[in-house]
Amino acid sequence: MYLDLTPKTEILAQLVTHDDGYNRTKFDWHFSLRQEIGRYLVLIIGHDSNHDSDHQSYINGKPFYLNRNYLGFGVGLATEKFYFEPFTWFFHHTNQRTYLDFSGEKIKQEYGLRLALLLSPEVTLNGQAILQSDVAFARSQTALVDLILRIKLLSWLELSLGGGLWQDLKESRLGQRQSFHKITWGLAIPF
Repeated sequence: MYLDLTPKTEILAQLVTHDDGYNRTKFDWHFSLRQEIGRYLVLIIGHDSNHDSDHQSYINGKPFYLNRNYLGFGVGLATEKFYFEPFTWFFHHTNQRTYLDFSGEKIKQEYGLRLALLLSPEVTLNGQAILQSDVAFARSQTALVDLILRIKLLSWLELSLGGGLWQDLKESRLGQRQSFHKITWGLAIPF
């Protein structure tokens, strides 16, 4: 969902469900309020809830799903066919921990880059790279990269195809250095 509240304030939201062909494996809810505070500078206030049955975190032996609240900034540069936004945000509440085995400390900062390219009036290519760290302004422990092609089928329906890679950049406390990839496809109903 994309909603302009004022000429300089917008809300972005998405609800995503996933399945493995037989079971619902993931339910995600992401939203952010974006307030323009300068010609290119945007204040970002956001929340992510990732209910992923395949990658749960545990505290005191009890499972919980990842939830994150953050405050950050982006520097958005746009042309008619291209969008480029380096960003950073800081977590004021999260239960997400660094490393893919969740053995690190709670995430304090993410920084990265978002790109979008309009290939035709019906096709866009979207990508993002994110680095996660448990210390603000420090070397990150985990990297995530996603690339998605969106094809407009109807005025209200889009086909999404893509993939992603998540990887630990160094060894975790448990002596692991994990990575996994995903292939993404589905239908989107933008509104």
